[in-house]
Parts: sequence; C-alpha cells; structure tokens
Amino acid sequence: MEATVIRFCPKCGARVQAAESVFEGLCVCPTCHERSQFYDYPREPIASPPKPNSKPTVTWYDRLFWGALAAASLATVITLWSLTHGWANAALVGAAICLVAGIAIVGRISQLKRELAHVCEAQTRAERALKVSNSQLQAATEIQRGFKKNFDSLIAEEKRRVQEDISARRERTKKLEAEAIELMNNAQSNTNCAKLLGERLLDDSIDRICKELNSSNLAACRRWMADVIQFCRLNGYQVGRRRENDLMERLTMDHQTTLQKAKLGHEQERIEAKLREEQQVQREMEQQIRNVEEERSDVKKILAIALQQSKGDESEEVASLRKKLYAAEEKAEQALSIAQGTKAGYVYVVSNFGSFGPNVFKIGTTRRMDPQKFVDELGSLAVPFPYDVHMMIASDDAAKLEAALHEALHENRVNRVNLSRDYFRTDMKTIWRLVVANHGNVAFSVEPAAVELNESMKMTDEDFQRISELHESFGEGEDPWGEAD
Repeated sequence: MEATVIRFCPKCGARVQAAESVFEGLCVCPTCHERSQFYDYPREPIASPPKPNSKPTVTWYDRLFWGALAAASLATVITLWSLTHGWANAALVGAAICLVAGIAIVGRISQLKRELAHVCEAQTRAERALKVSNSQLQAATEIQRGFKKNFDSLIAEEKRRVQEDISARRERTKKLEAEAIELMNNAQSNTNCAKLLGERLLDDSIDRICKELNSSNLAACRRWMADVIQFCRLNGYQVGRRRENDLMERLTMDHQTTLQKAKLGHEQERIEAKLREEQQVQREMEQQIRNVEEERSDVKKILAIALQQSKGDESEEVASLRKKLYAAEEKAEQALSIAQGTKAGYVYVVSNFGSFGPNVFKIGTTRRMDPQKFVDELGSLAVPFPYDVHMMIASDDAAKLEAALHEALHENRVNRVNLSRDYFRTDMKTIWRLVVANHGNVAFSVEPAAVELNESMKMTDEDFQRISELHESFGEGEDPWGEAD
C-alpha cells in the first residue's frame, strides 16, 4: 500500500494530503486552482505580477504633443482660409506655426521609436532570461526529485541505524546495570573495610599523638590529628563530626593533664631552685657573719693594743678604730637580721637587648647578699650577652612584690606555655608605675647599657681579629684583662 504524504502549494501555501505518486508531476491546487509542482515544506506563495493599468499614464510631453498637433491643424486651416481670402501675412504666420508644431511632432515620433526599440530589446532579453530560468527550474526540479529519493532512502537507512543503536544501547544499559549492582556490592564491602581501617588508623594515631603531646605543642598535635582525619575522608572513610570532636576533646584533656604535670614539674624545679638559692644564701650569710666576726675580733684586738699603748687616751687612731669596730658590729647585726628574715630580699628588673630585643624584661627575686653577682650569673647561662639592670629593689617581702608585679603583667608574658619563665613584653614606664604602686619610689634606669652589644656592632674586622689573637695568646682559663674568673 502506497504511503500517504503531505505537500504544500508553492502559490498559496495550501496543505494537501494524498498518495506520494500524485505529487511526482504537476498538480492542480484545490484552493487557488493553479497547476504547479508541490513541495514537502511550506513556503511563501508566489505573488502574481501586477496587471497593467488599462488607462495609460499621460505625461506633460504627451500634452505638449497633442497641443502641437492641434495647433498645427488649426494653423493649417487658418493658412488655407487666409490664402483663399488674400491675407498673405496671416498665411505666413500660420505656416510658421505649422513648421514649429511639425518639428515638435517629429521629435516626439522619434522619441517613441527609440522607446519602442528599447522595449523590444528588453522584451527580447526577458524572453531569453525566461528560457534560461525555465531550464534552470526544470533542472532544479529533477535535482529535487533525485534528492527526495536519496533523502527518503537516507531516512530509511537512518531509521534502521537508530533502531540498531537503540537495541545496542539497551543491551549495554543492561550490562551497565549489572556492573553497577556489582560495584555497589563491592563498594559496600570496601566501605566496611575502609571503616575498619579508618577506625584502626584513628585509634593508633590518637595514641601516638597523645604520646608525643607536651605542654607546648597542642596546636601542632591538633593539626596532625586533622591531617589524619582528612586522609581518612579522602580515602573512603567519612569521619563524622562527633567522632572528630571526641578525638579533639581527648587531645585537649590529655593536654590539660600534661600541663598539670608540667606545672608540677616547674613548681618542683622552682622549689628546688629556691632551696638551692636558700642554701647559697645561707652559706653566704654564714661566710659574711664569719668575715664580720673576724673583722670585729681583729678590730677589738687592735683597739685593745692601741688603748694599752695610749694608756687610755683617746687618740685619732683609737677613735678611728672605735668607728671601725662600730661599723663591724653594725654589719654583724645586719647580716644576722638578714639571715633570720626569710622574706627579705631583692626584686630585680633586667633586660637583654642583644638576646631578646627591645621591651622584653625579666622580673625575679633573689636573697643573695650581692644581687649583682646573681644577675651576672644569669647572664653567663646560655645567652650571648650579659643582662642589664634597670631596677634593684630591696624589700622586706620580696616574694609578695614579685607576685604583685607578675600578676599585673600576666597578659604580657612572652612564654605563655611555661609560666615559670618570668619574661614580659612591656616598657619601663609601666613597670615603674607598678613598682611605685606596690612598693614606693625607687631608682631605675630606662635605657639598657648593652655594652658588649654596642661594642660588637661597632667593632671592625681588624679589631675583632686583634681580640681573637689576644685571646689565643693566653692559656686556657687565663683572663687577658687580668680579672679573676
């Protein structure tokens, strides 16, 4: 059975449905009744050429022509009448008018001949173009018919190919569904395996990190744990927020325990250092008392000899000896009172510009008889330059004054992990105000001396070479400046 197709009239665009064989040649449109080749797509109807105007257009040149013709006819009649009545001049004027009108008529006739020739030539060209267009149209029609046959065969081939492709895709989809189910089962097993491995990794990591945890590396350990959690997430085990919070909470709790242990350790070290200092102070006190007793005993002996020699007279030598004896007894009483007083001591404020930079101060206490010697010992321990003293405050309760200064400057601590390191980042004006508020006015020095630092910065290479040679010229333990160690 022949298929039914839809075609469109090229004249009026009417839609016509009929058998395919009906449209192989020219067909009559049921709407506009024009016979033409129908197309399988709608298009704009071909506009009919406009009908010529039944009344020709009259131009001014046509009016002039007719006027000239009427004037010539009238002049001819007047000329003939004048000749018959003997009016020669009137006949001459009429003849002149006839001549002028004749010239105009001849010009118009010549123009009409030229226009007619042009029209004939244009008609000839149009006929030739029409023949060419008809031949091209026939060729295009033949090409369209061949194209339609090829297009129909191409559609049929494409339909067959699409059906085969759909069938192949269905088969492939079934295989993919089967593979997806298998992959889901494998993924589930892999997820379970990843979960077990992830939990094992997290447990081992948190144990190891807690072993490495100390009082000063909490931030680094938290980053380490976060990296382990991120590794688990990238490798298939999604660690939950609750699990992550539990791990971080364990780190925090262990860090608090570590801090408590470190605090106890620092406190123990502080107590031991204080005991050592007390022992050193006690030894110094005992030595000072012995020295004072020896000095007082020597002064008494010399005074007794002087009194015996002077036979009781108060000479200048005796008066001087009595003053020395009085001073020695005062020293003995002062040393004894310091030895008996457990709270008296010195609060020192020192800095080390060459080691720590500007505005960093150490505030501490000492009960040594010579606090400057204690500061010198601080400067000889693991720092490149000696400390500079800004304040040395003698106090009856040095520990209380030190605690007040530490509490006021707590937020300015340099080391916020080990609170037994009494270094503060502040300025001398702030420290001086705190000392005045808690103790009273004291002498102080604002700018550090930093002698060795300044000399090192100003020293030339030649001076450094000379000092190096000077040190090498002395034996081990000898002082090139002649000072005792």
